[in-house]
Amino acid sequence: AVVSTQSTGPSESRRSVSYSNRNIMVFFKEWKTTFPHGPPKTNISPLIKTGRYFFLIAGVVYGYNRFNTLAKNEVAIKVHEDEVRRQFAERQKAKKIAAGEAEMNQLAVDIGVKK
Repeated sequence: AVVSTQSTGPSESRRSVSYSNRNIMVFFKEWKTTFPHGPPKTNISPLIKTGRYFFLIAGVVYGYNRFNTLAKNEVAIKVHEDEVRRQFAERQKAKKIAAGEAEMNQLAVDIGVKK
């Protein structure tokens, strides 16, 4: 990059940057396409390459097994939650019926209806 300063007046100075052979539009500084430490190495050890793929595959296998374990546990949890919900709904229904009967009895007393 070539930086030049052009004077547009006695108190103003404007910096303009021109790039040779390309026009770079960078929204964030972190997105630069240039390598600050040079290009990546091309002579990486075969042991390191093999290790990378081994750990990649090991991670995929672990994730698959972990997902299946959690899925089985979730099925058991869902069955338990459904049972608790069913029992709660039964209790709520019984409470609602009892409250309705009590309200009707109180209403009968209030308006003077005898049983």
